[in-house]
Amino acid sequence: MVSNDPIRLFIAHTFVEHDDFYKVVEYIQSKESFLYVNTASLINPGDTDKATQEELRKQIGLAEIVIVPVNIYKSNPELVDHQLRMAENFGLKVLALRPFGVDATLPQELRNCCAEVVEWEPRRIINSIKKLARNVRIPEYEVVEFTLE
Repeated sequence: MVSNDPIRLFIAHTFVEHDDFYKVVEYIQSKESFLYVNTASLINPGDTDKATQEELRKQIGLAEIVIVPVNIYKSNPELVDHQLRMAENFGLKVLALRPFGVDATLPQELRNCCAEVVEWEPRRIINSIKKLARNVRIPEYEVVEFTLE
């Protein structure tokens, strides 16, 4: 990946702080060679639905991929469903992250919108982001060659 061309991603949110939002950022930052820009901002644009929708439209419109942690979806399904519809309108693929530390089923509405669902594992998350955003295929496992001496 070219160093001056970071992947632009949007992490679904509800304009309130949520542990899973920060976990996504932490997991992505753990891979030093992965360059990205998070287009999501938790700063609430105002009290009106119109202001909220316009702010989300700007944030999602800048992205190449949308990431939805399931626990954020469950905290406000209506608002996140709106974000998913916007992503669909922009032609963006959606990556869902299963509930952290729990093997639970995804809500059907979310499952229908997702191109992929992955566990909370940094390598899998980043590989899925690259695949969905830029169609870059990364082998599931690295092959390390060495010689015995």
